[in-house]
Amino acid sequence: MNYYITYGELQKHLTDYYQQTGSKMQFMEMIRWLFQEGLLSDTPPEPPITARKVLTDMSDEEVNQFIVAIPITVQATQRSSERVSEADIIPGFRDIFIIRHPRHTRALLHVHNYFEINYVAEGECVFQFEGAPAP
Repeated sequence: MNYYITYGELQKHLTDYYQQTGSKMQFMEMIRWLFQEGLLSDTPPEPPITARKVLTDMSDEEVNQFIVAIPITVQATQRSSERVSEADIIPGFRDIFIIRHPRHTRALLHVHNYFEINYVAEGECVFQFEGAPAP
């Protein structure tokens, strides 16, 4: 069965957990915890805005509001794994999916069968690919 949460709600729970415990969870650990606590919805939220709006110029604030309102579809019984398939992360009716990497998650070395594009909107990070820092 599919369950739903917005990116903003997920990030709030990850941040709260980290601030309360000093520990980080992996993405699927947090999803299972949210399921056990009854904090996932069985009803999909409304999409944040129409595709037409996404294709027009958006301010930085509008982009941020869009990203936190993106619904994430999950299965609470899904396990953390090194293999992340396209079906695990990208909803079946989409060819492209945008998600901000959540803060306060533990890193998980993984591979997947889709292209992932990483973009740093502000700040900096060290991106590693196959165990080595990428140029």
